[in-house]
Amino acid sequence: MKAIRYFVTFILLFSLVGCTAVDKYYILDKNDLGYLLATKNRDADNLTVNRSTDIALTVLDIISAALSNGRNYSSSGEMVYDVSQQIFAVLVTSKSKTNKGFNVRANFARIVCNNQGTCRYEQIPDEDIYQEFFDKLGQSLFLTGYDI
Repeated sequence: MKAIRYFVTFILLFSLVGCTAVDKYYILDKNDLGYLLATKNRDADNLTVNRSTDIALTVLDIISAALSNGRNYSSSGEMVYDVSQQIFAVLVTSKSKTNKGFNVRANFARIVCNNQGTCRYEQIPDEDIYQEFFDKLGQSLFLTGYDI
């Protein structure tokens, strides 16, 4: 009976992790038991993930523009600018080492491509995006625990 309860609890938690990703507008690309890969595509003008980052990057853009006459050119003289990004969320659910609960790990990253076809991979270190995800997951767990 304990094994069945563990499995049902694990499946419920795993389902809530997937639902939370979908609520954040991710598309589930890979879904194995305990592992989710979810993605979403965004325009390059939506590269930042929170207001404080927006402000900091705007200040850096202004300084860069002042130093380089506002232009970013490739070696061939063409203007270079970001056009798209794909955001990845890797979500892993596992039993805790103490066997008294479960762990949920999240990793967010993105690939940003410019108008020259060059792409770069970046981890998203912004704590707010992680906090927002886990807050939403916590709300789902609370509501499910009380059958709301």
